[in-house]
Amino acid sequence: MHELALAGALLDALRDSADERGIRRIGRVRVVMGALSCADPRALHFAFDVLKTQDDRTEAAQLEIEVEPARARCRHCRHEFTASWWQYRCPQCQQFGVELEGSDEIRLDWYEGE
Repeated sequence: MHELALAGALLDALRDSADERGIRRIGRVRVVMGALSCADPRALHFAFDVLKTQDDRTEAAQLEIEVEPARARCRHCRHEFTASWWQYRCPQCQQFGVELEGSDEIRLDWYEGE
């Protein structure tokens, strides 16, 4: 379950950022997760909720996760479309061979603190 490691890294980044900015308590946290990131949003949320209680600065934090659809572009006709794990064929020209864009990343979008 690599979501536990992801949650730990996310909380470390939040604490480091809070320390740099003099923030004592972190509130809402927004993460954007690509649809092909191989991480389960529910498992990440669970791991975050478990680990956040280990620090006073993060114990009240509320994680919001947005799953961003996978974007793809056909290498043949350049048609852009939303892709999935099982769709690597262009819906326009029916050719195989697509380029995926930003579909597998997980990033901290923003957080609120006081």
